[in-house]
Amino acid sequence: MNPPSLPLEIILYNILTRSSIEIIGRSRVVCKNWNQTTHEEHFFQQFYHNTKIISGIFVQEMNRNKYSLAFVSTIEDNPISQLPLNFLPKPLEIKASTKKGLLLCLNDRYRIPRYLICKPTTREWRFIPNPKTRYQTRAMAITVLGSIPLRYKILRLSYPKLLCVTHKFGIFSCLQAEIFDSRTWKWKRLSELIKFPHDEYLHITMITVRGFFYCLTTNNNIFVFDLENESWEIFSLPSPLSELDYTQSIRQLVEYEGGLGLICLVNKEWMELWMMESYREKTWRRVKNLNFESLIKREGYRHYASPMALCNNDVMLINNYMNIMLYDFRNGSSKPIKLGYCLRGREEFFRIESDFELVNLNNPPSRRASESKSL
Repeated sequence: MNPPSLPLEIILYNILTRSSIEIIGRSRVVCKNWNQTTHEEHFFQQFYHNTKIISGIFVQEMNRNKYSLAFVSTIEDNPISQLPLNFLPKPLEIKASTKKGLLLCLNDRYRIPRYLICKPTTREWRFIPNPKTRYQTRAMAITVLGSIPLRYKILRLSYPKLLCVTHKFGIFSCLQAEIFDSRTWKWKRLSELIKFPHDEYLHITMITVRGFFYCLTTNNNIFVFDLENESWEIFSLPSPLSELDYTQSIRQLVEYEGGLGLICLVNKEWMELWMMESYREKTWRRVKNLNFESLIKREGYRHYASPMALCNNDVMLINNYMNIMLYDFRNGSSKPIKLGYCLRGREEFFRIESDFELVNLNNPPSRRASESKSL
């Protein structure tokens, strides 16, 4: 006789919602149903209220060569609606974030800027070694590889000394890649340059999905960097995403159900959400069609309601020129967000999810330990 099993609803909503971010992540590989349910808004809200977890988005805006920062909580009735960074040295610019609670920032108070890593919920921070700062940064991303002990890697793409090279197939624009590993506490510059066709450029926003960094290019392509193998490739969007109606739309790469997603604002009132089904064959599937007509009429929008960040399967952060709001797909409801300053079209968004556990950022490996390992 088989022992009785717990109903799925009890496992998901009575047990998992009282666990941790790490356990939630592991549970998503059990089956497709668990993965989908644990990415839904109802599950997230119950999980956040049962645990001391902070979830939100940092909004960064440049105005008169200075950055303004605001934190937007994605938790309903959250008593901690702010996550200040006043414990960090100023001036400060966020360069990248992780859903494990870490921020990568740049402090340019001195002649040579300094990079630092921090965990805002515990107010831990420390400077990390600088990469080659004489090269201008194009894009950066960070991912956490392990929590006990903490290990993370940072990818930095910058402009090399030679911006263009000539090959037998034509002229190519170049970027160089540098990787920082918290285990070795060193930057490593890859010997091979990343080459793009001369008229193609990389967007500044990268996202991290399953250990890969993804970024859109200006020619209907997606750049992907494999962190484990330290390799990269560029692949094109399939039809119909590469057709004219889509190429002229506002597009944004997002994480959807733990995989790679793409938001396309086809016109002022219509948005589509696509998900990559096969990473090997590069096939995509349209998973959502959203009509913004009622939202535009209700809010009196004169401009596009541009998608900026996906909070989960059901909620999205939307930007409308000078305002932002949280929009719920399920019922079409919206919640305006007050930032304390006006957006001017140069804003960046950094998703973060964090607990209040100390991660001990102040313990890089000692020189003696690294030398003994090499012996």
